[in-house]
Amino acid sequence: MRDWMSSKEIAKDLVALGKTQHVICGVYFWEFIVSLKFEWEFIRRRKTLGWSMVVYFFGRYVALFTLIGVIISLDTDKKINCEALYKFLAFGGQATIGLTCANLAIRTMGIWGCDRRVVIPLIVLIVGHWVILMQGVAVRADYNEATRCYIAPTKPELIAGGFVYAICFDLVMFMLSAWKLLLPKQCQVTPLVQTLRKDMLLSLGIAFLVNVPAVVILSLNLNPVMNTLPTLPAAIISSIMASRAVRRLANYDPSSASSS
Repeated sequence: MRDWMSSKEIAKDLVALGKTQHVICGVYFWEFIVSLKFEWEFIRRRKTLGWSMVVYFFGRYVALFTLIGVIISLDTDKKINCEALYKFLAFGGQATIGLTCANLAIRTMGIWGCDRRVVIPLIVLIVGHWVILMQGVAVRADYNEATRCYIAPTKPELIAGGFVYAICFDLVMFMLSAWKLLLPKQCQVTPLVQTLRKDMLLSLGIAFLVNVPAVVILSLNLNPVMNTLPTLPAAIISSIMASRAVRRLANYDPSSASSS
């Protein structure tokens, strides 16, 4: 039987972790660069910065700076304060998950026309999610010449709980969005509704699916490295999909939709 706690296995897992994190960082940096035009619209004041956009930009830049920190932890040759760095990374990763769900929740509220019956429960779910996520920020990290920074989450069950909560949250939002967008009695089919169907339901579906492997691996608790491996890809892929849904809705042009 495979010994997941052996030094040889952990060394192999560290290599896999480094490669996975480099790939996901590259994907996000590319996504960030190609979507900078959206920021430029706000700088030129062609778009108005509402409170929902503040949540979007906060999530976008928290993810960016978290991934920059990941690159530093992976590639630096100098001795650094691993404890401080990884506490920042843990906060950034958990905040990215929370802000992703918050962005999708805000769009779900919008689909329902800010109906209090939907808004109040979703706000309660957002607050509850953040309470759980912040419990998973506590990490231990040490430095040695062979592995550089070595992270060991102190509460993997709480990190897994955050992902389970995110899965349930995504499922609730998916059902609410599908109910409003897919049932003929709930809304009239317009180009805007078709756009929302495509973007919101796809984003929520992907966010749900990428979180499932993270929960499974965290639940197995194989070793500290494997507990870390699935969390970043799940958080970043969900963030990318949510951000795309926000941008497409913000860029929606009724005139072009009607003409096409």
